[in-house]
Amino acid sequence: MKSAKSKSVLKKRALKALSDYIRERDHWTCITCGKMGDKYSMDNGHLISRYWSATLFDERNCNCQCKGCNIAHENDYEIYKRKWIEKYSEEEYDEMYALSKTIVRRTESDYLDFEKYFKKKLGEL
Repeated sequence: MKSAKSKSVLKKRALKALSDYIRERDHWTCITCGKMGDKYSMDNGHLISRYWSATLFDERNCNCQCKGCNIAHENDYEIYKRKWIEKYSEEEYDEMYALSKTIVRRTESDYLDFEKYFKKKLGEL
């Protein structure tokens, strides 16, 4: 059995792979303001808080955001939500919100699988 520290490291690696993929998928362009950037100015913004494990690694929940918009999103959720609904739909938003309330327990293997999956998707772009 792996330690909690090991699990934390695996989760961070999986999140980095996800973030790398999302920024490249979105062509380093902020969903909120349309600004383009680089690895120093762009984040992987989560529509639904990273607190909710069920949607943490859901690609629909993630979009490239400039650091300014990502920080502002913490205080003004509605702008990002509106842009997200334009990209997807109101129905998908309702689905994501409901999914976010599902209790999910991740294992070390889950994090390894996420890391592998997102690195593969990044390589396919």
